[in-house]
Amino acid sequence: MTFMRYIQLIRRRWHVIFMTTLVVFVLVAIVTLVQPQRYRSTVNLLVVQRYNWNMDAYSASRSTLYLASILSKVMYSQAFFDQVMGAGFGVKNTFSADPEKRRDQWETTVRTETLEQTGVIAISVYHIERDQAEKIARAIENVLTTKGDQYHGGGNQVVLKTIDAPYTTDRPVLPNIPLNLAAGLVLGFFLGFVIVALFPKLTFAFSVGSMMPTMPALEAMVEDERGSVPLGLHSDFGQATDTLS
Repeated sequence: MTFMRYIQLIRRRWHVIFMTTLVVFVLVAIVTLVQPQRYRSTVNLLVVQRYNWNMDAYSASRSTLYLASILSKVMYSQAFFDQVMGAGFGVKNTFSADPEKRRDQWETTVRTETLEQTGVIAISVYHIERDQAEKIARAIENVLTTKGDQYHGGGNQVVLKTIDAPYTTDRPVLPNIPLNLAAGLVLGFFLGFVIVALFPKLTFAFSVGSMMPTMPALEAMVEDERGSVPLGLHSDFGQATDTLS
């Protein structure tokens, strides 16, 4: 299919692109709006390692990054979860009693990131209740700064310091409604062009009186040797379904 033929096809099947974009946009909007809105509380910790004179700067930096990576993974363990729940910050244990489901919920609630070449651990907590998001963040901060030696094995040679105290958003940040809707619009538009290219004979019938879309009619994709089409489908693909009355 040449470029000009594709442009002509788009002009004839613009309603397919429009309907595809509309359907995808509505589906994305529904999925986005039914999700619970969650606040975010963020705290940043710095891994500080005491070095001896025999360690070069590169090895020291790699060691710090390794420790930060280990601690980021440790936060998803059952032992760490139990310590956070018992830290005394008023954290509600609303997580499932099933270990596997509880782990999935905890991974959704707590997200960690080790900032490249810095030894900084960025911890973000997401919760439908603003105060609970902040309480969980403070509990995690407390466990890491006071009991971190139980997980990194460095003893008093490794210290975790808070460089940014927990900051909680005033409004929910997830789901990101504007971003999701914009992505749905772009995805639907792109998908519409793909459908027109792959199924050039797909069309939608519109009622003449109301100008509203009616039951979509899927035309025959391949004609048989005699040029006939399956029973119940239009044999003339260039009729009024291409234009609005």
